Amino acid sequence: MNNLNETIYNLISQSVFLNSGNAESDASKINEEVTFDNYSTNQLKTNSYIPGKLSMTDWKEIKTELTNHAVAGIPLEYMMNNLDMEQDVKSDISLMAFARVGSWTKLMEEQQKLIELFEKNDIDLAIIKGIVAGVNYPKPEYRSMGDVDFFVRPRDFVRAYELMLANGYVLPEGEYLATQELKSDKYHHVEFVKNGIIFELHKSMASGSSQKYDQKLQHIIEESYDSIQTIQVDSYRIPVFKTEINGLIFIRHIIQHLSEGKGIGLRHIMDWMMFVNRYVDDEYWYGTSKEHRLELRDGFGEPEKNDDGTIVNFGNANGNSSESNLGFGNIVDSIGLKDAAITITRLCQLHLGLPEENITWCADADLELCEDVLNIVMKAGNFGSKNAKEDEGANVLYKNKNIFTFFGSLQTLGLRNWAFGRKHVILRPFAWLYQICRYIRKGLFRKHPIKSLRQDIGKSKGKRDVMD
Repeated sequence: MNNLNETIYNLISQSVFLNSGNAESDASKINEEVTFDNYSTNQLKTNSYIPGKLSMTDWKEIKTELTNHAVAGIPLEYMMNNLDMEQDVKSDISLMAFARVGSWTKLMEEQQKLIELFEKNDIDLAIIKGIVAGVNYPKPEYRSMGDVDFFVRPRDFVRAYELMLANGYVLPEGEYLATQELKSDKYHHVEFVKNGIIFELHKSMASGSSQKYDQKLQHIIEESYDSIQTIQVDSYRIPVFKTEINGLIFIRHIIQHLSEGKGIGLRHIMDWMMFVNRYVDDEYWYGTSKEHRLELRDGFGEPEKNDDGTIVNFGNANGNSSESNLGFGNIVDSIGLKDAAITITRLCQLHLGLPEENITWCADADLELCEDVLNIVMKAGNFGSKNAKEDEGANVLYKNKNIFTFFGSLQTLGLRNWAFGRKHVILRPFAWLYQICRYIRKGLFRKHPIKSLRQDIGKSKGKRDVMD
């Protein structure tokens, strides 16, 4: 169909912002039940590309694109209530909605069992992404959830691993991790499966485009276990990090997928957008009111304190302090993600219906860069589902600016992609060589290898622009 992307943007914006408010909902208040009754109406685009009567042919095309970006659940209710459509389209949408509620409930039940298991064994955990992002949507089940991600303290990582193995959580076939390996810095997470649900046990941030970013965020996370909070969604009680920590994880998740070649889907963009819509107005970003000043410990330069220990001024990325550096924007800046946050937020305002009122901190974004990022998103899809193979060369060029980091990334990627090498310890030092052979093989199978390499270099530069 014509203007497919614009159709997707309009469906998303109208689904999440029509009769929806800007961060005024009672949704997911700490220790309170989630409700969605207090939204006001936002101004939406007037130019709609949605067909007058939706045919099965058009719906299949829309459905494929929504699925590629893991956002298929978002517009279902809106479409059923507001669009004219053929009967077979309505039946298909109804089946999708029914299946989504079923899969969401199953995942939430399994997640609750995990939470109760860890509580019983006195291991603190914090759920990230997934339902933590979902509570910022008009309805939590709108947000696709394929797995359960959670953090534990590094000192509890091995104990959590053993507890899960002892309670029916199984590792992927062929995997085996010795206790000594788990204690090393090589493994930041372990993946389990139980009852058809994937569980990712994390002790630290993944190595992304710059270890400095991950180290700072990891430091923040490790300081946050004593302040874990509880949200309640229906009958489910969920331990989570503080609001600002989750925001940092959302924006970091986008950059991680960009830098590691996993692809940025609209779901990743929407997690950030819905977080911004609910929390990150100008006061929260700049910290211009006492209510919005954030008091995280360490990691941002030395803060100035009163005699009673309360923070007066918060250090910025260079270790300097000023009274204006107390907001969420300063924290984002301190881990090197300010430009990315500004670009992606402005992109959401331009194309996905995010309100501009009271969210002016992104107004000076580079508009050309916004369009470039959106093009990358729409071409890639969730986890790079649409063109991950084509972009692999761009990703290795993007991440590595010198020979040492280059071979380090080859070794890391080699271990990730070479199951046989992970299984046999003696082969692991040669993972970098395996990865080189993998790139060569992929390059030889491209129709125009030299032309592809030039394109990779161009894509690599574009990705750096987002980060720099």
